[in-house]
Amino acid sequence: MPNVRFLDATDLAALWLPAEAPDLLKSVLLKAGDGVGGIEWSADAARLPAAAGKVPAGSAALLQGGVPRLLVERAAFEARRGAAVTGLVARSLADPRSEVLTLLGCNATGRAVFEVVRAVFPDLERLLCFDPDVARQADFADEIMTTFNVASIIPPEPREACEGAQILVGCPQPLPKSPVVEFEGPVPDRVHTPAALAAWERVVVEGYPMDDLRPFRPGVLAAPALLDDPRLRFWTSSADGAPVTASAQFVDHGVAGFAMGVTLPGHRHLGHWARHVQLRLALEPGLWHVGVFSDHSRAGAERAGFVPVVRHTLWHHNR
Repeated sequence: MPNVRFLDATDLAALWLPAEAPDLLKSVLLKAGDGVGGIEWSADAARLPAAAGKVPAGSAALLQGGVPRLLVERAAFEARRGAAVTGLVARSLADPRSEVLTLLGCNATGRAVFEVVRAVFPDLERLLCFDPDVARQADFADEIMTTFNVASIIPPEPREACEGAQILVGCPQPLPKSPVVEFEGPVPDRVHTPAALAAWERVVVEGYPMDDLRPFRPGVLAAPALLDDPRLRFWTSSADGAPVTASAQFVDHGVAGFAMGVTLPGHRHLGHWARHVQLRLALEPGLWHVGVFSDHSRAGAERAGFVPVVRHTLWHHNR
């Protein structure tokens, strides 16, 4: 394969930080690498006809115009690409004076994330790291402390690791089947029956409010047939036995959309809305999440990790 270069983990480390990488590598590190600027990403280079039998196992390929231009050690590259994105997000959202980082996951991705965050936040003084593998957690903390002279703490459980964090990054491997940090307060209930959907619908109508749907009539906004659509999910959470928060999620084409989220006025600022956000994020950890948030909800969405893309104005006229 002429004019193709292979980068292993050592090469990638030498090229780091991303600003020092070749243009092709930097483009994929900082972008999706999925057709952006004619650059594509193949997770298994061995499947490419031109590379069959000619590349090391575990290689990925970067293609330009459909032609392989660069082969990389897949695991090392994916760790550093994830770290690059984390650094960009943290630089945009976190306090530039941040000194405390929490890592949920002591692995190659966690190490790459630490290096990037430390470069972006030079005043970083303390790392709290958690991993269910206690030996790996201890070795990780010891390496960070001796190599970078950053105080490294190994809390016994993830909630304690999150306390006081100014930057929180989750990179567990493998991905957990349930939330790493359990919810405080009532866990949202999944809506499965027409009666429960009608209760969900009432919260939405009263919570926004939707004056043109008053007086409330079940099924006008959310017909029971919606429960048969596998792409849609509905939740409520209750106080004193009555639903006070309603949310929905629409999942299709590899994207999880926040389709609804509202709390009745007398129950706001008590964590209900945030718990619904975290539940929906945790249910689809491998998908992109998108949503349309009002100005009232923007701060909460950004705290959950959403990045504003564009401002959108909708005009509503009562019927």
